[in-house]
Amino acid sequence: MKLKHSFSGQLLPILKQNKTPDLRRIKDENNEQKYFAFALLLLWLLIYLITPAKAHAQAQGGLKVGDQMPNVSFGQIVNNRAGIKQLSDLKGKLVILDFWNTYCGSCLAAMHWMDSIQAKFGNRIHMLEVTDQGLPAIKSFFKLRTDSRGKKYVFNTVVGDKTLTKLFPHYGVPHIVWIGPDRKIIAITDLESVTEDNINRVLNHQSTNFGLKSTVDETKPLYYSGNITLDSTSSYSLFLKGHNPSLSSGTKLRWHNDVVYGKAFTNLYLLDIYEAIAYPLFTEKHDVFSQNRLMVEVGDSSRIIPKTRLNGFLEIEQEFTFELDLPVKDTDSLNTYLLSDLNRNTDFYCRVEKRNVKCLLLVRTDSVDRLKSAGGVPINTLFNFNPRFVNCPLRLMVNALNEEKSMKLPVVDATGYAGNVDLQLSKATDLQTISAEFNRYGLKLVPAFRELNMLVISDKKNSAIR
Repeated sequence: MKLKHSFSGQLLPILKQNKTPDLRRIKDENNEQKYFAFALLLLWLLIYLITPAKAHAQAQGGLKVGDQMPNVSFGQIVNNRAGIKQLSDLKGKLVILDFWNTYCGSCLAAMHWMDSIQAKFGNRIHMLEVTDQGLPAIKSFFKLRTDSRGKKYVFNTVVGDKTLTKLFPHYGVPHIVWIGPDRKIIAITDLESVTEDNINRVLNHQSTNFGLKSTVDETKPLYYSGNITLDSTSSYSLFLKGHNPSLSSGTKLRWHNDVVYGKAFTNLYLLDIYEAIAYPLFTEKHDVFSQNRLMVEVGDSSRIIPKTRLNGFLEIEQEFTFELDLPVKDTDSLNTYLLSDLNRNTDFYCRVEKRNVKCLLLVRTDSVDRLKSAGGVPINTLFNFNPRFVNCPLRLMVNALNEEKSMKLPVVDATGYAGNVDLQLSKATDLQTISAEFNRYGLKLVPAFRELNMLVISDKKNSAIR
């Protein structure tokens, strides 16, 4: 992995000299104290003997590679077609635990791949998903959600898990644990290591090419050693290129009381990071960002838009980890500094600028009010499983429409309608269906050119950077 480090701004260390207090000797004053201490010792030994040895590993940070896995009971399992209840039910198999949750995009994107791996190796392996989310949330997920092919998810998953999470503590998902047929922990890896080649190597007792995970506390500045003190006047910056198996994928916020003073983007593509910064930048301009407000003007777009591999995963070599923490006094400018720091560390120049672009104006076709809300509790689930739009401003419908991938042109509200509205629309987001449904409410989408805020990404050498 190619790593690139950079540190921007001042890093002001404040070293603290903590004096260790003198330890006073404690003398036994009478036999009663001795007996009390002896009783405590006996109680501790009793607890130690009746507690499974691996419980002590939990207190020390969980099980490690090479440890023997205890025969744990899995608890409740959804889609339990194999009828398993505990680890011993999978005796002789390679077991791969995949910790996930319903709001982890990379977890869900990989489920089809994991299913295909299970089908290929059959009874030689067992893929077991694990989530700490409760049964109601998981039941709802399986009932309503479909994969990218429109098919329902059917994988087996432990729900409401606490036991396995204690044995294998982690900060983010996906988190993969490999347990050998002899119940020894073979590896703790990221999702990218779950390949046919690695599984074949494990089953054939050959060396593997695992991206082993180490413990990184993602709640603190990434890779912060603790040797110096960071306080509310410090700046901290980190920029790494390449996938890091010890980190989850996503965005972390750094808080000081109620103020966000920093953000960390881990194992994300440049485009994801640019878009994550764009949303608050547009908000600061009293505007709303969506992907149809993006203009990529680079010679080789594959350097911004990641390629998809044969297994459906994206190229991890194009991932980045980026963090910037500012002094608390500068937090109002955090997103501006983030974009500036990202531009400094890459070959691209990204900015928000006005462009005269083609868009779709939402206009009213007549003066008859078919939009006025009848009141009630506001509901906005447009273009979702159960689409409803009740007692909400029209701008929220426009925002939802712009978030749909099928909407290639920005939609701009030009109705001038100020009150809340009620709309009954289908899940369809194609322009023809939406236009027909809008017609019932006296609404129409009209092509036009308007000057809009756009997120523009271009090569530095082709940009007039001031």
